[in-house]
Amino acid sequence: MVCGIINECGEQMFMDDGLLHWATPLTHDFIRKECIEKHVFLAVSKQTGKAVATFNLDNRGNAYFDIDAKAIYMQRLAVLPKCWNKGIGTRCYNFAVERASEYGASCIRSSVFEASGRAVSFLKRRGYHELYRRHFRNFVVLCMESENGISKKEEA
Repeated sequence: MVCGIINECGEQMFMDDGLLHWATPLTHDFIRKECIEKHVFLAVSKQTGKAVATFNLDNRGNAYFDIDAKAIYMQRLAVLPKCWNKGIGTRCYNFAVERASEYGASCIRSSVFEASGRAVSFLKRRGYHELYRRHFRNFVVLCMESENGISKKEEA
């Protein structure tokens, strides 16, 4: 399920925007390893009972991030293209915000390809701001952060 959602989303992003980062299908072995190492979530449609989105939460980040103990990293948010613009991504984000304090986090970080206007807009509408950029040979990744809606733990 996770692999199928990510691959279908990647194919659509390639066709719509020319984005290549998920154009090569992720293997089942890669996704299986990610499911073991990270907290991977599925969003299931109440109407159909089928998975329509996936994302992962982790406190270890990825190669694009400077690690910060106060952050939780929301990565690889993928929604089936037929479900885009129906609030599913927002529900996934809100779920992550609710879980952030369980991880001891005071902010959520996400990485996004600069060329992915749809994803950058989505994050900015949720209060994310750009922390820094990572420049690679063929692309730029924005490292973005939000503290929006995250409960702050009281210090003793």
